[in-house]
Amino acid sequence: MSRMATNEYIGAKRRTYAESSPGKRRRILGEVCETTGYSRKYANRLLTGSRKFKERKGRGATYTERDKAVLIRIWREVEAELRRLCEDYSAWRNFCVPCKMLVAKIKRRDSKGFACRYDKPQTPYARVLADPDVPQEAKDALKRRKAKINGIELYHRILKRLRRVRRLQGAAKDSSPVRSALAPCGATPPGTAFAPGDGGGATSLSGKKTIRKVSSI
Repeated sequence: MSRMATNEYIGAKRRTYAESSPGKRRRILGEVCETTGYSRKYANRLLTGSRKFKERKGRGATYTERDKAVLIRIWREVEAELRRLCEDYSAWRNFCVPCKMLVAKIKRRDSKGFACRYDKPQTPYARVLADPDVPQEAKDALKRRKAKINGIELYHRILKRLRRVRRLQGAAKDSSPVRSALAPCGATPPGTAFAPGDGGGATSLSGKKTIRKVSSI
């Protein structure tokens, strides 16, 4: 039983327990102990009202009203841009970024880990086209969508949208709780951070400027 359910159960039994004879009280006390798992002494204190559940205090408000107002305003400004950013990033990953899939996982003879074998890297789009179980109509729809996508342009559009989101985040610089709450909005793919300046380059976690190859297929 949850704590709230136990509290309601004890409250319902308390009136009956107070109006009962000693013999009936013993039966009620045994029933309460069997239901809740409490000892007879503790259950008797709860039923007689000499002991109550401790009320736990919450941690209180995390944000002030000013912080809430800033969060609501920034979220309204950023929501549409985030939706478009997620759509573009999903299309880029599915149509332009090859990935490997695990084919076999065999335990080593020396019992030190596993030997993993992967297939040839392919984009999720190519894997769907090669799957015989996918209907031809769905494949044709994907082909029509792929014909409108250019990987390089899509990648640069993702960078621009991310920089626009970060500029909107800049409105919360005066409030540290708001800044920490909005930090996930600037999340980047593992191992790579999008460059803050113009261009298609990327900045690695070590701070060095690198060029990320993007397939135009």
